[in-house]
Amino acid sequence: MIGTMLITAISALLLLQSNSPAALPLKNVIAGLNERKFAKIAAQYVGGKVIPSEAAAFANLPREYRFSITVTSVQVSGNSGKVTARLKATGMEQSEMVNVVRDSGTWKIVPLKKTPAPQSLFDSLGVSVTKGGLFKQARTASTNTATMSNAKQTALAVMLYLGDHNDKFSFAADDLSGAVLPYLKNEKILLSKGTGKPFTFNKRLTGTKAVDIALPAKTVLLYEGSNERFTFTDGKTVVAFTDGHVRLLTPETVKSVGLRWKP
Repeated sequence: MIGTMLITAISALLLLQSNSPAALPLKNVIAGLNERKFAKIAAQYVGGKVIPSEAAAFANLPREYRFSITVTSVQVSGNSGKVTARLKATGMEQSEMVNVVRDSGTWKIVPLKKTPAPQSLFDSLGVSVTKGGLFKQARTASTNTATMSNAKQTALAVMLYLGDHNDKFSFAADDLSGAVLPYLKNEKILLSKGTGKPFTFNKRLTGTKAVDIALPAKTVLLYEGSNERFTFTDGKTVVAFTDGHVRLLTPETVKSVGLRWKP
């Protein structure tokens, strides 16, 4: 009996905390994430605003994640307080605490002035709606990862082609697609996610046997760009080498890596 009463009392307390007005901005942030409404998220923060470039990047993010929130603690003193909540999403569950203030009767989240911990959702979103850059960086990282994956799969298809053609690059630069499509599941794998264009094959390899390449780990196989000039998306470009490995390079690392075009 006592145990049942205690559980009931705790449940009632948690429900009371969850319904506290001070917890409302946290709930609205989660709703804004699930509804993909950047303006709704921005409105929950002190100094929050819709930054056009950030909102555009946010709108293009993958939509497979759905978030839920359980408020576990609300501590209010006058017009300020602390709210602790448990967050859940695909592959993620964590507890976060944020500071809130009441201004003209409306509770808002106080964004951090310092750089937040990478796993802190509410603090990271605070950066996004006050300074910007968070979702653009996330979109760039996602694009780079997808491009590297496509380049890796295309490079592997070239290796399979070599195995069936006496270890020789027996195709011209403009016939990369025809050579490797039999080894790929999807033609879109030939495309860079950053440029939207097909990877370019190093034309100097045509007619060469892979075994005759002096430095395969430094010799370009595929790249983003044309005529041996790289295309950089947000300061990065993806290059696949004749040993099959793929790298994400900046203009500086392109100069320092010692890559080769001649086999």
